[in-house]
Amino acid sequence: MKKYKWIEECIIVNGHVRSCIYDLPRQKSYFVDKNTESLIQKIESLDSNFIEDNLDSNELEWFNFFIEKELLFEVPISQLEYFKKIPLGWNHPSKIVNAILEESIYLNKTLKFLNELNCHHIVLSFQNSKDILKVLEDNFKTTFLKSLDIVVEQNVFESNYYETLITNYPIISDIYIKKSTKKIISIRIDDFRRILKVDSSTKGKLTFSVEIKLFMESHFYNVYLNRKIYFNKEGYIYNTPESNVKLGNINNITTAEDLHQLSKTKEWDSKKSETFICEDCELRYMCVDNRIPKWNKQLNKWQHETECDYNPYIGLWKGEEGYLSLKKCGKTFNEDGLKTDKIKLDSINKILWS
Repeated sequence: MKKYKWIEECIIVNGHVRSCIYDLPRQKSYFVDKNTESLIQKIESLDSNFIEDNLDSNELEWFNFFIEKELLFEVPISQLEYFKKIPLGWNHPSKIVNAILEESIYLNKTLKFLNELNCHHIVLSFQNSKDILKVLEDNFKTTFLKSLDIVVEQNVFESNYYETLITNYPIISDIYIKKSTKKIISIRIDDFRRILKVDSSTKGKLTFSVEIKLFMESHFYNVYLNRKIYFNKEGYIYNTPESNVKLGNINNITTAEDLHQLSKTKEWDSKKSETFICEDCELRYMCVDNRIPKWNKQLNKWQHETECDYNPYIGLWKGEEGYLSLKKCGKTFNEDGLKTDKIKLDSINKILWS
């Protein structure tokens, strides 16, 4: 006798109006009905020979979708015990995982400390492209880094200048150019390295990644803020470029461990599952969100001061047909927390999704 077994590395995350399957091995995602977990339990309880006899037409359609996407597989009952659930956990050998550095007179000292903290991924920001080559020659002929991204605020060179840089310094991953007096074409050097002309504004940007390391980390930390650090050109230290709180100045730091202790902020722990709105979103374990959350002491929970472009209570993005803001769909904040006009919200979702 055989039964169907769900792939344990494919995790179902429930939102308010729908769920999302995170296919972690293949780094894909699929939106599904909120009753998907109960349907899978039903499928797994059945003899594989009698699936069609026990599922209605809608359930059978979903079953065929799961088979097509290789989310279910047949297995003898005697072997079911060998397919264990994945335990949740996250750790990292680096005390600082990523750092952003503006070009400054403190660069050498900062790099020394980051090396001691086992930081292998750095973004180096230049106000003027003329300064790049000297900094690379002075600091990166040999390096502890695994990757180096370069951001150029004001560029005066053609694209071939940067192609040469990437060739001569294989540690460079991507070069981002914000403003330029020369025509810059975004090009891909190889599978891993690019030269990109980018929008200078990053405020409120979200990125999404379905992969197991981010999935695990997001259960315990804010993946945008955790073990990240930013140094501006005056040497002042922040969690990220979007942060308003100065943590100190590199000029006053004497050891790498002092820098590590200084860098730790409570915002590292602001995971999505403990943040208003985000906790009800099916995308919360793939989302990299550069908004800085605030701790609400009275309500003992994190919250954002700006609204996300995605409304999880109706499952729509800003700009999509039928989109409504939180307030317009019956979600409002007061001193007691997030309040819901359930009748209004239910009626909106009935019109949108029935």
